[in-house]
Amino acid sequence: MSSSSSSFSTSKRGFAPDEVNAFLETYVAPLEEELDAAKAQIGRLENEIAEARTRDEAMQVTLLAATMAVTTKPPLTRPAPTPIRSSAMHAAKPSP
Repeated sequence: MSSSSSSFSTSKRGFAPDEVNAFLETYVAPLEEELDAAKAQIGRLENEIAEARTRDEAMQVTLLAATMAVTTKPPLTRPAPTPIRSSAMHAAKPSP
C-alpha cells in the first residue's frame, strides 16, 4: 500500500485517528513479521558463531598439545650398542 494513495478524513484536531491507526496497521503487521524473522535468524546465527568458536578453541588446544608433544620429546637416538663379549673373555675368567 502506498502512502500517496491514502487519504484521511479530518477531525477537529487533524486526521481521524481510527483511520490513521487502521492505515498504519497495514504497514506494521508485515514489518513485525519481518522483524520476528530477522530476530530468529540472528538467534540461529549467534548459535552458529558460538559453535564455531567452541570448535576453534578445541582445535587450538589440540594444535598446542600436538606442538608441545613434538617439541618437548627428546630427540630420537639410537640405543647404546651392546658390547660383544667374545668366548675367549668368558673363558679367561676364573670360576669361583
